[in-house]
Amino acid sequence: MRFTLCTSTIEGSTQNCVYPHKKIIADENSLAEAAKYDHVTAEYRNSYRSSDNFIQSDCIPMDCDNDNSEDEKAWVTPLEVSLAFPDVSFAVVYSRNNMKAKGTKVARPKFHVYFPIQPCTNVKEYTDIKKQIAAHFKHFDENALDSARFLFGTDKPKVELWEGSRTVTDFIYEDAFSAWEKSLEEVPEGKRNSTMSHFAGRILKRFGNTEKAYELFLKKAEKCTPPLPEEELKTIWHSAVKFGEKVENQEGLYTT
Repeated sequence: MRFTLCTSTIEGSTQNCVYPHKKIIADENSLAEAAKYDHVTAEYRNSYRSSDNFIQSDCIPMDCDNDNSEDEKAWVTPLEVSLAFPDVSFAVVYSRNNMKAKGTKVARPKFHVYFPIQPCTNVKEYTDIKKQIAAHFKHFDENALDSARFLFGTDKPKVELWEGSRTVTDFIYEDAFSAWEKSLEEVPEGKRNSTMSHFAGRILKRFGNTEKAYELFLKKAEKCTPPLPEEELKTIWHSAVKFGEKVENQEGLYTT
C-alpha cells in the first residue's frame, strides 16, 4: 500500500488552507506521523487547498461518522468497509472525536478511510470516483465528496492498514462491468444506434467522460449484430459527450 498526503504544520484549524509538506504513506508509522497534523489527500498549486488548484491525487478519502442512525446496531466499523469492498486496499485513521459524545449524540465510531488509487489529474473524474464510492457504501458522509476536503489531525492517532490485491477504482469498474454484462443482450440491426446512444448517456452520467466510461461503451458495442463501424461508434460517443456537456452547463447535473 502506498499513497500521498500533504500536511500542514498545525492541528485543528478550519482557517488554514496551506498544506506544503508532502508525505509518502507506506506503513502504519508513516500514516500515524502524517495524521498528527491537519492534512489533505491531493496536491494543489502553491500548496493552497482549493478545487481550482487541484493538480493530482493518488488517494480517495471518505468520512464515516455513523451519524445516519442513533441505533447502535446500525453503526459500522472498518470491518464493514472491508466487507463492502472485498479485497480492496485501504487505510484507516480514527478521528479525534472517535467514541466521544458530541452534544446530544452518544459516543460512536468515527473514522476516515483512505483508498489508494492510480494518480488522477482530472478534478471532475476525482470527485466522480468519490460519488461512486459513496453510492456503494451509504455510511460514508455524502457531504464530504468535493476535491478540496481537509482532514483534522489528531494527537496520537490510531491507524490501521487493510491490505488487498486491488484498488477501489478496480472494484467500482469491475462491479459495473459485471452488472452490465449480465443484462447485456444482442443489439440487432435497426436498434444499434439508438441503443448505443442511450447507453452512452447512461454511463456518462454515472462515470463522467473518462477512459473507463468509454471502455464500458465499447464493451456494449460488442453486442451489436452486425458490428457498428468504429467511426460510427466514435460519432455516437462524441454526440453523447456534447449533449452531456450542454446539460451540465444548463442544469449543473455533473457539478460537485
